[in-house]
Amino acid sequence: MQPKAYVNQLLVTEVIQSANQYLHDKQYAASRIYQYNRMWRLLLVYSTRKHTSLFTPELCMDFLLEEGHVQSFDSMIKYERDKYRSMRILIDIAQKNQPSARYVPDPSQISLQFMDISRAC
Repeated sequence: MQPKAYVNQLLVTEVIQSANQYLHDKQYAASRIYQYNRMWRLLLVYSTRKHTSLFTPELCMDFLLEEGHVQSFDSMIKYERDKYRSMRILIDIAQKNQPSARYVPDPSQISLQFMDISRAC
């Protein structure tokens, strides 16, 4: 059975817009959003070259293997994991309308123990 998102046949641009809106709503840093958007723009170029505008997880994974210089999903180094994370966010947004906390933790849920440096002094 296909997830509901694929019945609707979401466009790559729609998924990217939803992901951006989610990250802005959760008050993610502009620099982090910029990094994700840099990868997502490359995904758009890739999807255009593949003559598709429909979003699928396979499109993201093929992009990582062909254009993202990811050798294997089994053993990734840091920069490969960052690229993978940016694609997982889109996949999760398309499937359940919010990314997994594993890939995009909610900033309000992150421990603030290190935020108050005055207590450490």
